[in-house]
Amino acid sequence: MNAKRIAPYLLLGWLLSMGACTSNAGKDAQSSDDKADNGKNDNGKNGNGVCGFTTPVDLGAPDDDGLVNVPPNHPDIIYYGRVDCSDASAPAFAHPGISIRMRFTGTSLDMRLQDFGAGRSPDTNNYYAVIIDGEAPEKHEVLPTQELYELARDLPEGTHTAEIFKIGESGPSGSPNRGKGAFLGFRIDDGAQVLPLEARGRRIEFIGDSITCGYGNEVSVSYADISENPADYTYTTRNSNAWLAWGAVAARALDAEYMAVAYSGLGMARNFNGASLATLPERYLRTLPDEADGPTWDPQRAVPEVVVINLGTNDFSAGLTLDTIEAAQAQFRDTYVQFLADLRDHYPAATFIAAVGPGLSDYYPEGLTIWTRIQDDLAQIIAQRHDDGDDRVHSLVIPPQTEPYGEDYHPTAATHAAMADRLLDKLDELGLL
Repeated sequence: MNAKRIAPYLLLGWLLSMGACTSNAGKDAQSSDDKADNGKNDNGKNGNGVCGFTTPVDLGAPDDDGLVNVPPNHPDIIYYGRVDCSDASAPAFAHPGISIRMRFTGTSLDMRLQDFGAGRSPDTNNYYAVIIDGEAPEKHEVLPTQELYELARDLPEGTHTAEIFKIGESGPSGSPNRGKGAFLGFRIDDGAQVLPLEARGRRIEFIGDSITCGYGNEVSVSYADISENPADYTYTTRNSNAWLAWGAVAARALDAEYMAVAYSGLGMARNFNGASLATLPERYLRTLPDEADGPTWDPQRAVPEVVVINLGTNDFSAGLTLDTIEAAQAQFRDTYVQFLADLRDHYPAATFIAAVGPGLSDYYPEGLTIWTRIQDDLAQIIAQRHDDGDDRVHSLVIPPQTEPYGEDYHPTAATHAAMADRLLDKLDELGLL
């Protein structure tokens, strides 16, 4: 299959077409006693992705405005990503990149969604991209005080598709679980139908940090601007967009189901500035990354063909010195090798791509030549896995980014698109396209 490259002007089209939308709150969501089978339905190849709801549901009587509720456990709704499906009336999620899709008839569409954000301001609220009939995404701001969101009116008569895509992360601004959401269903015209929709045939998983989350990527500023006015270009949810992150961009080019296991500030063995939080590998089997006692994820619910890992930026962030760097490298290598072994147990047939991301350089932290060191570390890690008999582990080196920058010096949407192209070239080189 040929992959499609993403041109910069298409990214500009997204940025110009986005409009943050809100609508009036509606009635409580329809409840259901149906239970999910946790999505064990042929690894997401059919059915409704990771949730596996199969019990037929009744749309019921129309609301006063003439629309009927499509409950979230409708068998023809496709969920993909880390979704807790144990409550069929409110499937919950927190990671970026969660996708909820439906095919339907009629001219109107709403969604019901419970938001767990703080609801303080547009810079900290949560956002979702809504894609109707494959057109340009529209960004919708959601609030903890609101449940009903109008998505479309006066659509042409006929069949339509809709996708809800979570563009924020689990713990925005370091606030655990403030990015969590629960889907409560769609609303469509009375007399309209929900139709079967096939899941995408390919699957790819990305494991990463803030870069994979799309942190601050809707901003594009010069080094001078961001260094002289850092407070003006620090993190906001409004300017962070997982739809434009490199993993999601690459997945769309491959027409693949996309799963992101990503969280800002986390590393392979050491978090940003040495923060004493659970690392990404320690959270990997959590369905909801901020809930240590929450549901455990079963990797067999969504087995990918390719897994891309981009961790290390936070492992080698501030707080290290020439006296401590070599010990940090050894810990990074040992943890990475074990994590790859664990992933291989989960995904025996998958190809693994271990990436060196664009947030590393030889000039920060000063004097530690991190860019050079991590390339050597990654070579040793991959050689160890090959020696252990796993020859389906490969490296991808992405050069250090240059200006313009996103918020807090993160990659811009254009840089993400270039990163996705590098990955697609690598997959082509490996004969995986």
